[in-house]
Amino acid sequence: MDNLKTQMKNLVHSIATSTRERAKFVGDVKVQTANLLKSFRNERTAMAKTLRSDLAVDRHSRSVEVHSIRTSADRMCEGFRQSHGRMRHSLRLSLLRSKKAVATSVTSMRGIFAKELATVAKQRRHMANTQSAE
Repeated sequence: MDNLKTQMKNLVHSIATSTRERAKFVGDVKVQTANLLKSFRNERTAMAKTLRSDLAVDRHSRSVEVHSIRTSADRMCEGFRQSHGRMRHSLRLSLLRSKKAVATSVTSMRGIFAKELATVAKQRRHMANTQSAE
């Protein structure tokens, strides 16, 4: 029985020691986890601050770039409008001149055609008179 008592005593001592070691290990894990979480939170906060700063700088530079592009596009569109206006004016003048030239040419051709028609009619009459005289 003495042996059983000793074994039980050793078992209780072993369980108590094991419990203390587990409690100490769990405590250490809690401390390590808290430290890791704190470190993660600090790193995340620093990273967020850096990202916000970078985003603000990037946003400003993109805003400047967009403004520059808009200004260039506005100038280009204005240049296109002016060129189109000059081209429209030039084409209208050319069309007007062309119409006048075509009208003059048609009038001239009608005059030539009328003369030739008169000549052909005169020759026909002459031929008809010649044939009837024969």
